[in-house]
Amino acid sequence: MVKFLFNGVKVDGVLYKGWYSNGPYNETSKLPAGTITLYAKDYATDFPAIEGTSIENDSDLMSDYSEKDRMRIFPDSPYYADAKAAYENSEAMAKARYEKKRGKVA
Repeated sequence: MVKFLFNGVKVDGVLYKGWYSNGPYNETSKLPAGTITLYAKDYATDFPAIEGTSIENDSDLMSDYSEKDRMRIFPDSPYYADAKAAYENSEAMAKARYEKKRGKVA
């Protein structure tokens, strides 16, 4: 079972923490418009393969270069609507935190 949450994706009861981004993408990126990206929170996170997504990680152990996993959720994915709702929820929560912090500062 796959469930996209504001703070990552839960697959078979295991939460893979991360944060979301949504384009805009251009011709250079070769990603479809509307593609949602879930970035792993830490280096130890290995996103599982999910239908309609791709996992990217360009780490190179030979040159001692490492990066965190990125999961791309494409508009034609069966999970796209869930991922988009999770992205929008995370954005709303971030905005609320910002507004609350801003209100305290003023």
